[in-house]
Amino acid sequence: MNQQENDEKEEETIEEDLHEMYESSSSEEESTEEEEVVEVKQYCQQKSCIALKTDKLNCLAKTADGQLTGLQNLFRSLQGTLQILETECKRVGEEMTLQLLDLDSIECEAESDMRAKRKKVAEKIERHLVQIDSVSSK
Repeated sequence: MNQQENDEKEEETIEEDLHEMYESSSSEEESTEEEEVVEVKQYCQQKSCIALKTDKLNCLAKTADGQLTGLQNLFRSLQGTLQILETECKRVGEEMTLQLLDLDSIECEAESDMRAKRKKVAEKIERHLVQIDSVSSK
């Protein structure tokens, strides 16, 4: 009977060990499953976060693209304005050159007229001096 009791006790011990192993395995599986759920949730959150950041970057890229287009249009407009200003400056410069030439011509004419008038005045003064000399010598 002793052998039978020993066998029974051994059987109980084995059953208890199996039961404990099953429970511990079950709790490990549960914790592993919980860890996997947490990991999946974290992965999903990271993916969602990446998607949001990607959307933000795409939005920023579109904004930057729009601003670049605006700057390019502004640059073209400024180039057109610059060409207009260059043309106007050239026209005004040519006009001023013509006016300066006219002024030079007028100045030359005025100097020539002044010389001619001085000559006439000098001649008149000389005639008057000659007349005064002739009157005083009489």
